[in-house]
Amino acid sequence: MVESLAAPTFEDIVAASDRIRPHVHRTPVVTCAALDAVSSAALFLKCENLQRCGAFKMRGASNAVFSLD
Repeated sequence: MVESLAAPTFEDIVAASDRIRPHVHRTPVVTCAALDAVSSAALFLKCENLQRCGAFKMRGASNAVFSLD
């Protein structure tokens, strides 16, 4: 049986941010004119691959670990 998860609240997101802030590197958001032109939209790319550990899953994994009871 698959359980459905409730969408996180704003308070959940703030709490997660507070939990992981001391442990993750703030990464840049960049744009690319070529991708904007191809997509006919303004695209913003969050460079999570620039975390110190080199992994884009650092934020989610850190939050999961720091949320354990």
